Amino acid sequence: MSDEHCRQVDELINNKPLVTVISERYKSQMETAHFRHLLEAEVLEIDHDAEGCVDIIERLTRGKDQKVEERAQFLIDFVRPR
Repeated sequence: MSDEHCRQVDELINNKPLVTVISERYKSQMETAHFRHLLEAEVLEIDHDAEGCVDIIERLTRGKDQKVEERAQFLIDFVRPR
């Protein structure tokens, strides 16, 4: 697991939102197993450019976090499995 993926999992464990850009430029990240798990768990706030990510961050700073439940489920499924 790369340092970046470790950081992302640490952020999820601490219930912090993850904002990412999905674009052709970063296509290789989408091919990693760890990133696919994050995508499939729907824990990522995703946009296709920097401006869209700024909009997401502004929404998050206003307290409108739409992925709280998904992050909680990710912890149950992947970090603290039973």
